[in-house]
Amino acid sequence: MREIAEAEEMRDITPPAAAESKPTPPKPPKPPAPPSAKTIEADAEKAADPAEFVLGDFLDEIESSLAGAKDEADVEEIWNDFDAPAVLETEGHADMIEAAFAIKTRRLAQISSLNAG
Repeated sequence: MREIAEAEEMRDITPPAAAESKPTPPKPPKPPAPPSAKTIEADAEKAADPAEFVLGDFLDEIESSLAGAKDEADVEEIWNDFDAPAVLETEGHADMIEAAFAIKTRRLAQISSLNAG
């Protein structure tokens, strides 16, 4: 049978007085780590189109794509895909819309002379 220990032999399990003070709120979470030294700055204009617009390259792409056209329908389809007038105006090169049309007109003339002969 178990004997009850004398009061002197008992160990004290009372929590220390400091623990009886008012509970403290939990610590706030650590702030997020600061961003790395690499900072990216972007203009609203450049954010929409990360690749820089190069007028000469754009006109060359139109010309080389139209060179592959076999007939008038192909020319029109390719021309519509490039949407050259809108792109040139948006990119600040509205003065080059006539040059783009000249590329298209020249290809249509080449095709009509090939079909005529």
